[in-house]
Amino acid sequence: MIENETIESLTLIAIVILLSCRYYDHIITKKKLEEGDNIEDLVTPNSKKEVTAIGCPNCRNLQKGEIIQLERKGYFIVDRPFLNAKSPIVLNSIPDK
Repeated sequence: MIENETIESLTLIAIVILLSCRYYDHIITKKKLEEGDNIEDLVTPNSKKEVTAIGCPNCRNLQKGEIIQLERKGYFIVDRPFLNAKSPIVLNSIPDK
């Protein structure tokens, strides 16, 4: 702990990797389609949710198809690995059963 001292300038360099976490919901709202059902009425309008997250530099080593766990978020499979600093790593959520 610093007491009675003033820090004039502090530069913190943090290298972070952008993650795009995708969550998918059911496409159809009904478990079993019946004759006469209008498909357009049963389609979920927002079945995909995308959340941006920040990962540590080690995420650059992830390969397509690897399964990882994000703390308090769940399990994800790598859809698109690290390409460059401007495009995020794409992770698809693996739903709980």
